[in-house]
Order: sequence, then C-alpha cells, then structure tokens
Amino acid sequence: TKATGQLGFTTSDIAAHSLRVLCVPPVTMDTSTSTLLLALTYVTANGANAAKVGVASDSTATYWWRYPQSDCGYDDVKGNCTGSTVDECKRICDATAGCGGFNYPHGILKKTDCLQHKGPQGSVDLYVKESSPQPPPPTGPWGLLWPIPQRYVLPAGTLVLSPTISIVTKSTSERLLRAIARYQKYISNTSVTFPGDFKTPANSSIFSTLNVVVTTSSESLDLATNYSYRLTVDQTGATVTAPTIYGAMYGLETFSQLLLSAGSTIHINASSVDIVDWPDYAHRSFMVDSGRRFWPVSTVKLLLDAMSFNKMNVLHWHLSDNCRFAVESKNYPLLTKRLTGVLGGFYSQSDVKDVVAYAADRGVRVIPEVDVPGHSQGLQGLSGTDIVFCADDANDTKAYADIRNDAGGKSLATLKAIYRELATLFPDNEMFIGADETSNNGPCTMSDYQALETGLCNLITGELGRTVGGWEEYAFETGVANVAPNYVVNTWHYHTQFEATARGFNTVASNDSHFYLLYQQPYSKYWVNIADGMNASQKALLRGGSIAAWGDEYCYIAYCIHPDKKPSAHALFPPSADALFQESILGYSFPRASVGGGSFWHYADGVDAASPEFLVTYEAMNTRLIQRHVPSCPNECHCDASSRCGKQYANETDTGDVLTLDALLALDPKRKQAPPHRR
Repeated sequence: TKATGQLGFTTSDIAAHSLRVLCVPPVTMDTSTSTLLLALTYVTANGANAAKVGVASDSTATYWWRYPQSDCGYDDVKGNCTGSTVDECKRICDATAGCGGFNYPHGILKKTDCLQHKGPQGSVDLYVKESSPQPPPPTGPWGLLWPIPQRYVLPAGTLVLSPTISIVTKSTSERLLRAIARYQKYISNTSVTFPGDFKTPANSSIFSTLNVVVTTSSESLDLATNYSYRLTVDQTGATVTAPTIYGAMYGLETFSQLLLSAGSTIHINASSVDIVDWPDYAHRSFMVDSGRRFWPVSTVKLLLDAMSFNKMNVLHWHLSDNCRFAVESKNYPLLTKRLTGVLGGFYSQSDVKDVVAYAADRGVRVIPEVDVPGHSQGLQGLSGTDIVFCADDANDTKAYADIRNDAGGKSLATLKAIYRELATLFPDNEMFIGADETSNNGPCTMSDYQALETGLCNLITGELGRTVGGWEEYAFETGVANVAPNYVVNTWHYHTQFEATARGFNTVASNDSHFYLLYQQPYSKYWVNIADGMNASQKALLRGGSIAAWGDEYCYIAYCIHPDKKPSAHALFPPSADALFQESILGYSFPRASVGGGSFWHYADGVDAASPEFLVTYEAMNTRLIQRHVPSCPNECHCDASSRCGKQYANETDTGDVLTLDALLALDPKRKQAPPHRR
C-alpha cells in the first residue's frame, strides 16, 4: 500500500509472474486478505530485469488470458518462442517490445491489439496480456465426467465423503475384486481440485460406503458384452448397479471422476447423483502398431490403463509390418531370430498371455493383426523357405514388402499355420488380416492378393470359427470381404463408414482424417458423430470406431526400407530408448485419444469441442491420467513424436535426410493421395 510504502503481492501473483525473492526485509501478513506485504528485491525467473521494489507505483498488473483454439491472424511482432514451453513464451513476450501475446505451440508473438483480430483456429491456443485475472471457465452440466454419460441428474449442492470410504460387494469375481482394489487407491489419491473457494457446508452428512451390485456372474468379453451401469449417490452412501462386472468397473470409474479434492477432504459437487449410462457402440478401439516400433509390455499396460479410464474396450494389436513380426512363434522361430540390435524387441508367448489377462481385468478385448499380403517385410525371416515374396532381392523395397501366392501354395500354407498358432494365444472371437494398400507389384497381381486373402478369410471364418476383420481394401479393391455377420471392414482413407455400411458391411470407422494420431490433429478433431446422417440400417452395421497410433515416425529408417532417409523420431527406435519412447508415444496419444474414445462411447449432440466447458472436462480428464501414472501430454503443452512441451527427446546428429511428416507420407510408395485433412 502506498500508505506504508510497501507493495502488496498475493502468493498467486508471485507464482503467476514467476518471481524469485532474493531478500526480504520486513514481512507482514494481512490475514483478512491472505496478502503478503513485502519490501523486497526480485528478479524474474529468467534472470532478466532485476528491480528494487519499494514504494508501489501506479502501473497496472499484467495477467495472462488463454483463448483455446484461437488466433489473431498475421498480427505479429518480430521474434518468436517456437520450441518453448508456455511459461517460457510468456517470459519471451514480456521481454519483447510491443508484444501483447503469442500463439501456442507455434510460438508466434502477437501485437498488443491482437484481440481485435481474434478468430477460431483449431491448431493453436492464443495467450494475451490483460489487466485483470481471467475468470475461471464454466463447467458443463455433466460436470467433469468423461466420457459424457447418457443420462445424468446432478442437482446443485455438495456431498462429503469420508477419506476412508470403503467399496463393498457381494460378488465373488476375482476380476471385479482386483478392480475394486485399484479404485480404492484412485479414490484415496483424488487430485482434481474443487473449483473456486470451498468450505465444507455446516452439518454435512459424511458417507463412507460405495456398494457394488452385479446382477449376473458372466465374465465373457465379446461384441455382446454389456457395459451399462447405474450410479446413485446421496447423503447415506453410493451404489453402482450393473449386469456385468465390466459395467460395474465403468461405474467405479465414473464415481471416481465425481470426486474433487478440497483441502484434506473429498467432495462431490452435487447434492445427489443419478447416472444411467451405456455405450453407443460395442467397439471402442485403440490400435497399437508394434510392427514398426516395438511397444514394451509395460507401455502396452499403461495404454490399457488409459483405455479403461476412457471406457475404451478393444485393443487392436498390429503385430507385424515392414519392421518386424512381433510375436514369438514356436513353429517358425526364424520370424523373430533377426530381431536383435537396433531391431530388438518381440513378445514371448507368455508376454502375450500376460497382456491379454491384464486387458481382460480392465474389460478390454485384444484383437490380433498380422498384416498380409502387403506390409509384410517383417516376415522376411521366412523368405526362401516358407514364404515367397514378390521380389527375391531385398533391395527391391517395394516388391519385397509384399507376399506372393506361389504356384505351390507355400505362402498360403505358412500364413494359415501362423494364424492357427495365433488363435491359441488370443481368445477373442475376431482376428484381423490387414490386407491394406495392395496393388500390382512386380510379378504379383491383384489375383495373387485375392487368393491369399480369400484363403485366410476362409480359415478364420471356417476352421477357426471366428470373425475376420480387414482394412477397407479387402472390401473395395480385392473384393474378398463378404457381406456377412462374421466379416468386418475398417474404413480408413479412400472410403468411409458411410460407404461401407451402405453396401451392407459390418464396419469400424478408423478415418485417418479424424482418428490417426500420426497426423497431429487438434483434440477437437476427435469429437465427431461417426454415424452422422446414417439411416437406421446403416447404424445397425456400424460397430464403432478406432484410434490409430501408427509408428511411422519412430522407424530407424523411413518405413524400415529407406536407409538414406530417417523420420523425425528415429532416435527413439532402438530398445535403449524404451523409456523415452513410452513417454513419447503415450504423450503423443493422450489426451487426444480420450476425445475419440468419448465420441465412441456417447457423442452428445450440441456439445462443442471448442467450448470452454469442453476444455475444462478435457483437461480434468488429463489431470486424472497423469495422476494415475499415464505420461499423457501435460495441459497447456504440445507433444509430438520427437518432442514434449517444446523439448526434443534426442539430439538428431545422424547423417542423412531427416524427414518432415509431410515428406515421410509422400515417400510411401502405396499412398495415392494426401490424407483428407491435408488436401
């Protein structure tokens, strides 16, 4: 205050402006406003602009406001903060004459009149300086729950929980009991904070029990599994009721998301809770590409945790591609013998069984994919003995990646034997043959591919008695897929779920324009109604959607076939980089994949992904992921394959051509055109 010759700072002011106190002569505390009254010397966190603070001046305080998915065009000033964190960008802007803000993650500095030209821009957030604090964003009527439930009643008020709340059930399912033990820990470690100032209401009733009721004993995991649940909470306690243990697990997840930390206590921001919830789609998938960069088992398990928190229930495991065949084969040990050194990494059969069991404990099915007859260079260990390729010379990289239907039937017999062995490891009713990006290639023609694909489809649907899945090409190019209940088509690039369902195919929407993490779309792109405009018969054929985490950018050389060209994150390919890869791929994937998972669970009409309410929920969900040890990309941060929050994972000092994403995609010999969002 001017009267005392001192300058008042609140503790939040000190944090917001990154001040470091060097010396503090007399300090007094105004307890009525929780304000420290200091006469101090300070410097900013980057060491610049040291100043002596004595008598308060009339200058106006500066506050940073954030406008998600917004920008102000070309209203720029000289300089940038590209490759920096948000806090570093703020300091750079503060030190730059005429800077009133910046966009992130691009890091372009903006003039002080930037807001006069503000408009929507999905790829960046806009930060600008203001003279007053930014009001907290509103929450949606669904609170901080994700995915958004089908039906919810959350009247205004507050419920208070005992810090030692217990979860009880009469079910004897060991799988459910393990889930309850996990959620006891999550609840006790609640970290999402109560919005604004909060005081426990006087005479509050504190409840201490969550009762879990499961009405059937079924633990089957398949397309028909019932994941529905009802959650009720009042001052006397909470109850989850579900027909299966998997619905009960989802009810536990939703209950955990209601909880907010307020000091040393836990509260629910409602006077009562009544939620009735179920998924729009039976297939809510995440695709792991272990055929390029190997995913360690620990990384796959962290992904399965993240999937369960987002109510995603299918792990589509792409186990082979041009870099490797990633599963131990007792019948064909040469498939993995070559995987040493930089190429090291494959799953033992016990690893596979461990992952399948871990997934089942979280209500997740595991669908295996061996991608043939294209993308098959990873099977080259069997070249010349058990499989015939479209080229004998490994230097003919285009033809050597495809399998030929040889006259003696050697290739087809081997592929059938591989799938029979996989069937002993993966109990799910679906097996996926890939069959994407096939075209006339050297001596191989479309008739070669048709014969191989038909043989595998007949094996899977006949002898193995399962459903066969494949990428859109086996329906629209080779024409192998049948319009039948035991055939599924994953649309991804040249065709859509609208086309596939119109032709009568059971369909999973894997649109690269929305669900390929590789293309670095903003999170709002993943919020989409995948059945928009479909008639009732088409909707009945749409099984759901899939997020894809392709590993192209992690290959040690482009597509594992171009020795003179390297993708941006090639330094994370060797096994020695497993820890960094885990942080990279999961930060690359989440929280964006959470939005896609929410679309597959329940796309709520009228909810705008660009709204402040959506952002609050998105970032609250991300806070939970991080608190539960998923290395998701931090809020207000940008992560891609090679960097996290502006910092590179590794220094790229190798010789050769390090490719941008667009250059990498253009190098793909099979890709006929750019993905839709880049056209």
